[in-house]
Amino acid sequence: MEVLKEILRIVTSKADVSKILPELVDQNHSDYHTLTGRYLRGIHTDEFKTDEEAAQVLYKAHRSDQRYRTLKSRVYDRLIHSVLFLQVKQPEHSEYLSYYYKCTRNLICAQTLIRFAARAAGHEVAERTLTMAEKYQFTDICLALAKILHDTSAVMAQRAKATVYRGKTITYTALLQAEHRSDFIIDIYVLEAHISSRTTAYLSDMAEAGLMEIRELCAAHKSHTLILNEFRMRIMSHKLLNQHSGILETSNEAIAYLEANPHLSQPARLGEFRLQKLTVLIALGKVQEAFRITDYVTNSFRAGGYNWFNALYYSIVAGLLAGEYEKAADYVNQATKHQMYNLIDDFRRQNFTLLNAYVLIAEQLQLGSLGNASPEEFQRRGARFKQFRLSTYLNSIPEVSKYKQFYNTAVLISTICFLILYKDFDQAERRIEYIKVYVSRYIRSQTFHRVKIFLRMLQAFNRCSFDPKQIRKANKKLRALLEESGAESNPTAIGEFIKFEVLYEGLLSFLDRYEASLDE
Repeated sequence: MEVLKEILRIVTSKADVSKILPELVDQNHSDYHTLTGRYLRGIHTDEFKTDEEAAQVLYKAHRSDQRYRTLKSRVYDRLIHSVLFLQVKQPEHSEYLSYYYKCTRNLICAQTLIRFAARAAGHEVAERTLTMAEKYQFTDICLALAKILHDTSAVMAQRAKATVYRGKTITYTALLQAEHRSDFIIDIYVLEAHISSRTTAYLSDMAEAGLMEIRELCAAHKSHTLILNEFRMRIMSHKLLNQHSGILETSNEAIAYLEANPHLSQPARLGEFRLQKLTVLIALGKVQEAFRITDYVTNSFRAGGYNWFNALYYSIVAGLLAGEYEKAADYVNQATKHQMYNLIDDFRRQNFTLLNAYVLIAEQLQLGSLGNASPEEFQRRGARFKQFRLSTYLNSIPEVSKYKQFYNTAVLISTICFLILYKDFDQAERRIEYIKVYVSRYIRSQTFHRVKIFLRMLQAFNRCSFDPKQIRKANKKLRALLEESGAESNPTAIGEFIKFEVLYEGLLSFLDRYEASLDE
């Protein structure tokens, strides 16, 4: 069922459905009310989530029923056939993708013509297609076409052409082997890196050897795929050693290469390296620069895909850290309201829940320009805050909370913020008292120097009975230390989603407003 849904999603989004699958959309079509029409609509609207449901509704039978299996097989064949009639010249598709689709379809056409004894026509199609495929460096297609052209030239006794295409076949065979080898090097490294027992030294040696081999392949063969794989291997090697400047430099080189060769580029490839750049800019603390490229990154990917959600996650983080809270809220809405949101993995969904909580905190503390909103906007935020339940929030992020040194620190800080916003100072005091134990257990490394300073500053809220004037006085030295620590810390490594300085001042301003309301 999932395979049919995925194929149908592509067909309905990139083909003229009224011509290819009229029973799906045209109520006046003779097949609209047939079992095929009902089955297609059930898959498209997600009415049928499983084969069992579909078989029960359509035939009141089990999924193994022969009638249902026949229907599913016929629909599967129709959808596969429909994939050959996509409209890939739409604005959202790159030149590279459009020509890859065209060359692939032409290759199938050439093979079919030759096998049905239309050898001259098949040869002509293959020859024209090879010229296109060579321009865009589609090595796999080039090899298949060169072999076809060699064979047909030999059969037609065209010795000169057969010699030329034999040479091309040999060249593309070696090139495709090199590209596959570079893919294998990267895949093997990624698989090894997921094994927890692998040491940094072992992985570093493996990455260095892999990078050296890919560079040798690049020197021996001119290939777009090999060049991209060299960039990827360099980035992975830098990531292993936390060399952020190396990741940024390599990402910029890759982006420049793709922009200089637009016919070899496509949005997803640019997005791949723009996303690397976005994450490393955040890690380097260059949050304003990171925020400026968030739209470029998110727009590089198809909405609803894995990389799109990944890009939105880091775009929200960049927006929060850069003080662009309204834009961060917009990114949260894009993610959580998308139809594919409930289908992403639990851990990533919990990440969005955590970030949404920080957007809500920013709104209630009126951080940045949020304090200049219209009365209607304040009313909307107030209604949204009333719907928020702290217990529901905490129960919805069990996997995130297991990461004591990172995510759970952010959860603890957000919990204290919400309790203060609720004016539940007794509960806030209890959570703040837990900080001392929490730091001694989980926040020992020097990496967490900045977060330890901020947690110590939160402890002053208890000692000063949540009096903002006394808190400012008690934290004067720590506030200066916090400011100094900003340049040396990676916010994404310590769970800092809103700048600690901004969050601290926001909490004090909220307490100022609360005290003023008591005096009225």
